[in-house]
Amino acid sequence: MITTYCWIMGLTITLVATPAGAATVVKHHGKQDKAQTVLIEGDKVRMESSQGRGGYTLIYLTTKKVFMVDERNKRVIKMGVGEELPPLPPNLPPRDKSQKIPEVDAKLVKLGAGPEILNYATEHYQIVANEVVCSDEYFSETARSIAGLENFINTLAELAQDRKQKMGQMPMPLLARDPCMQAREKLEGELAKLGVPMRSTDNKGRVMTEVVSIETDMKVDAEKFDLPKDYPVMTEKEVVQAMEQASRQQMADPRLEPPENQADKSQYRPLDQNR
Repeated sequence: MITTYCWIMGLTITLVATPAGAATVVKHHGKQDKAQTVLIEGDKVRMESSQGRGGYTLIYLTTKKVFMVDERNKRVIKMGVGEELPPLPPNLPPRDKSQKIPEVDAKLVKLGAGPEILNYATEHYQIVANEVVCSDEYFSETARSIAGLENFINTLAELAQDRKQKMGQMPMPLLARDPCMQAREKLEGELAKLGVPMRSTDNKGRVMTEVVSIETDMKVDAEKFDLPKDYPVMTEKEVVQAMEQASRQQMADPRLEPPENQADKSQYRPLDQNR
């Protein structure tokens, strides 16, 4: 899966929300000083990454839809429950159903009270795969009580499970995972019930992800939660099809732009039909 920590494309879900009309701004740090700022107001979420490629992500919790705003190519990529994934490339071999990913003995071990993080009490857990500790996890049940957060966590878990099921037909090599990744995926249902993930460290004590600030009742421009009106909305399938078409055209004429910049977007639906 994408785990309940990470939503496709490396987006984390360590967020909190306040009542409608007031936004919460959460700052989250990951590996290699990658920072993420998250804004939540009502049922709308905006995610911005310090290492983004010119864009941001909007999530509408009520409809369970995700929109990746690609500012570089001036388009919006729509994902979420009910959305179709692109077909497998034709040159990939069919999945051999006789091959199975080795089963992992995954355990979630509760160790007791953890440290306070940003004045929120936490509980300390370890993810264990085949009797080897993978990571230490610190969850806050107190932070979950902030209005709207539980709905957000549940929605992200549903989105992740939906995508995991859709990806089940991928060939074996594309699904290969190391034991710790498999253990996290196996345990994600349990993890989603523990509260807000405030910090995660690897088995050497190095911080992998951590919430570093939470500001509530912040005034945020309402337009930050709106999709660009002049960007076409494309499904993942349509993006892949457009890039394949552009790639064929570039092979025929190398003077053309690279496929990721060349896709003809005029055929895709206007924005207001895709919420």
